Amino acid sequence: MYSKILLLLCLLFIPFVQKATSIQHLENIISTYPDSALRILNNYLPKIDENNHEELAKSNYLMGKIFYNSGLFYKSMILFKTAENYIKKTKNHSLYTEIKVAESKTAYYLNQINLAFKELTVAEKYLIKHNQTIQLADIYSALGRLHEKKLNYKQSIQLQKKALNIYTKQNNKNGIALVYNSIGTIYEDLNKHDSAFYYFVKAAKINEVLQNYDELVININNIGDSYRKRNLLDSAIYFSSKALELAKQKNFKYQESAALRDLAKINVLKQNFSAAYQFETESRKVYEEVYNSDLNEQVALMQTLYEVEEQKTVIKNLEEAKRLQRNVNWAIIITVLSILIALILFFSKKRNDWKISQKLLENQKKIAENEKEILQSQESRLQLELKHKKLEEQFLNSEYYSLQKELLARMMQNIEKDKLLENLKTELKEIQLNPKENLDFKLKIITKKINDALQDNYVWDDFIKYYEGLNHDFMQKIKSIAPDISSTELKLCILIKQNLQSDKIASVLNINKESLRVSKYRLKKKLKINSEESLTNFLLSIK
Repeated sequence: MYSKILLLLCLLFIPFVQKATSIQHLENIISTYPDSALRILNNYLPKIDENNHEELAKSNYLMGKIFYNSGLFYKSMILFKTAENYIKKTKNHSLYTEIKVAESKTAYYLNQINLAFKELTVAEKYLIKHNQTIQLADIYSALGRLHEKKLNYKQSIQLQKKALNIYTKQNNKNGIALVYNSIGTIYEDLNKHDSAFYYFVKAAKINEVLQNYDELVININNIGDSYRKRNLLDSAIYFSSKALELAKQKNFKYQESAALRDLAKINVLKQNFSAAYQFETESRKVYEEVYNSDLNEQVALMQTLYEVEEQKTVIKNLEEAKRLQRNVNWAIIITVLSILIALILFFSKKRNDWKISQKLLENQKKIAENEKEILQSQESRLQLELKHKKLEEQFLNSEYYSLQKELLARMMQNIEKDKLLENLKTELKEIQLNPKENLDFKLKIITKKINDALQDNYVWDDFIKYYEGLNHDFMQKIKSIAPDISSTELKLCILIKQNLQSDKIASVLNINKESLRVSKYRLKKKLKINSEESLTNFLLSIK
């Protein structure tokens, strides 16, 4: 309200107000009402005495600041140079320093970095020549910021510290706070975040005491950014939120947009994407609001400038700027949409991966169940095979015992046959003792045939082969112990293995019991059996 009243008074009474007072009031309104301030200056300039170099310099400088703040850097550079030519004719070294710093900033935004350095170097030599060390601090600080932009951090810090020494001697708190913040940004660029944090905090403390809220918001936001870069995200959120609150309270739109943007970055690191998107959207809205406000101010300024010079060309440029802004807005929207799409695709992929993993788990479970069923089936089959083998074994055992029984029967038949033959032999001997007519010769023939039959080994050989087929291991074991064993001894082993009584064995072998005892002794010796061990037990133990 106060600024509006001042503006109205200046417009109504400008012919009657003293020049110094008019200039002083204009400094307060050029940032808020640039178009009105430009009208006042256009009306005021022609009335200034041509010998009043300081007033002419001040007026041109303020007009240059109006165009600088509106982004019209070429126009502002012309006005700053005009102001410099006037101020050199005076001894106002403070205003000269302000103009040279403004020229340097303008050259920087015109992408003429070498010119920006030149302007500050010229100002430095001028101030040294006139022994004006007080203003040198501003030059050194501005030079330091330029070196920082060119990544010459070592020179930048040296220049900022030189400026700090001068500000400290002057007890210039504003300058000290500005340098602290600049040093903090240098250390931040060097990734020395602890050092950067230290200087941001020092700058914030000074600006808080001085109630420089526009600088304080920047300091607090830098502190929050420092915490973010050190991954101390909770502290980062606290300070960035504090900067946002102060910016809203003081209506600092640029700082509000920056704080919202930093909060978006912090929430991205915390993987809170919904909050990040919300802060980024709010930041963009505030930025567009500021940009549109600045654009509206530029349009108003250009309309005023049209009364003095080429309005159509400038408005065309502004319309182009609006078009570019629309393109920028679309680019921002597309970027945000791209981020959203990327996030959707990312989470969709994660979801698909999860589904695939679930399907894999289900398939693995089914495979495991199938394998279990197969194993159970195989186990059942093995059990059936085992049962079958047992049945086969039982059958073979049954067959074996049947064959054994048959073998024993044959053996008993042989025994009975031998007995019969033995009886026949005995009877024939008795007939021979009572010979009759031609009977003696015939009986001799019969006796010879019977003896031949008794000595015939064919039946026994077949029996041994048959027995060996059924008891292969037993026969091989005997032959391995006694390779030179005779067929008669093998017969004896078989008969003992069959657990026959001694008298039956003697009858089968057609020998008496004494001969049988001797045969057993010889067999025991040939089989290397200890004298204490029983031959029968030894043979029965062989499987």
